[in-house]
Amino acid sequence: MLKQIGKWLLTLLHNPNKYAGLRKYSIFKNLNSFELYLLNNHLHLRNYKSGDMLFDKDYPLEVIFFIEKGEILVSGKVNPKQDIVLKKHQFLGMMDMFYENIRSSSAKALSDVKVLAISRYDLMDLINKNPHTGVKILTAVCQSFSHYIFDLADEFQASLASKNIDPTPLDENAYFKTVLVPNSTESDSNPKEK
Repeated sequence: MLKQIGKWLLTLLHNPNKYAGLRKYSIFKNLNSFELYLLNNHLHLRNYKSGDMLFDKDYPLEVIFFIEKGEILVSGKVNPKQDIVLKKHQFLGMMDMFYENIRSSSAKALSDVKVLAISRYDLMDLINKNPHTGVKILTAVCQSFSHYIFDLADEFQASLASKNIDPTPLDENAYFKTVLVPNSTESDSNPKEK
């Protein structure tokens, strides 16, 4: 660890803001300079041409990507109704890492793309060896996931409202009558009355 601190201090003398750009990714925004230095030791630059596949659905998750330049089209399970275009300072692969370690979607470069990649093994190793840093990263990941979940909930409620379905929570019988069998009567939906 002392050797790493020495290298980090030397880097700071020559270029104090060398790793500050990593804070533009939401999950790294709260890391200090030394933590960013440790993270950077695990990141690898990759370039893709427009039309290149970064990964295919159902393949094993190997790395998490952080977009430095370009646009990536993501299609699959995360948002099955529409494809998503990710851009600079967004990341992909994190949700799969905490689900099944299998890609739930496919990703294709829409333009020339430059990404930083970290293997899931290296990311987990960094988190486990540096618990304070790990808590910061995992907290930011949880915040990112919660924003995503609430955005999906808002989309779902808007979808219900567009179909004239009241988006307020329904009891089980009301849900059955309203959503599953819209033309049912009270006696049709209650098997005890038959």
